[in-house]
Amino acid sequence: MLRQLPNRAEDELATQTSGLHDHLLHDHGHTEGELEGLPLADLHRLEHVEHEMGLHHLSHRHPAPLGSRTR
Repeated sequence: MLRQLPNRAEDELATQTSGLHDHLLHDHGHTEGELEGLPLADLHRLEHVEHEMGLHHLSHRHPAPLGSRTR
């Protein structure tokens, strides 16, 4: 059986997910084990909302509103 090549949208999603994964590891201080199986975009948004509420400190900010960016 031939394997179907991913379409452009799948490639873009994989690239975004990879970048978000790296961002959560390096800028949010997570470990690989903590991220395994989690919806990364949801986790990322939640952590920034919690930061804005003063529940914890993140060492970075994003220039665009979280709804318009995933990284």
